[in-house]
Amino acid sequence: MSFQERKLGVGIVSFGLSGRMFHVPYILTHPKFDLLKVYERERSDSQKFCKRYGFESIEIVRTLNDLCNDPAIELVVICSPIEYKGHETCAHLIQKTQ
Repeated sequence: MSFQERKLGVGIVSFGLSGRMFHVPYILTHPKFDLLKVYERERSDSQKFCKRYGFESIEIVRTLNDLCNDPAIELVVICSPIEYKGHETCAHLIQKTQ
């Protein structure tokens, strides 16, 4: 399957207002994206959202390693507050695209 034909595996870091209202709806409706995992440190907002809207296949993870070390994740959308945006755990994803 060519790159143009397949979906990109997507992970979301944080599920606050930005993730919930802007990024997730776009990712879920875009034909080339497949939202696979959401990282939340403590809260369970994403789990409630997924259950409410029928997206039970989306995995909720509690560590960045679980999100970023998954070979199916090719795109990580970081929706966390500015002080947490230095997620070095996901640096290998940048290297995969070069």
